[in-house]
Amino acid sequence: MSGAGHQKGDYKTDLWLVEDKFTDKGSFTLKLAVLSKTIGEALFARRLPQWRITIGEQTFRLMREQDYLALFEKEASN
Repeated sequence: MSGAGHQKGDYKTDLWLVEDKFTDKGSFTLKLAVLSKTIGEALFARRLPQWRITIGEQTFRLMREQDYLALFEKEASN
């Protein structure tokens, strides 16, 4: 993570392990090492990885494309 942000902490739901990041700066750097760490922790916890990134007043969710597609397909079949 860049020096512009700080970690608010992780949390879990039944489906997700969420890495929560926040910065009040105008940008945020997300590195592959951070993504890989969260993916490993999520798989170990038998959850899907997700990142909640807040930059100022805007909050974004990031997930792996394969997880998105699997959820989309599951929803479409219901």
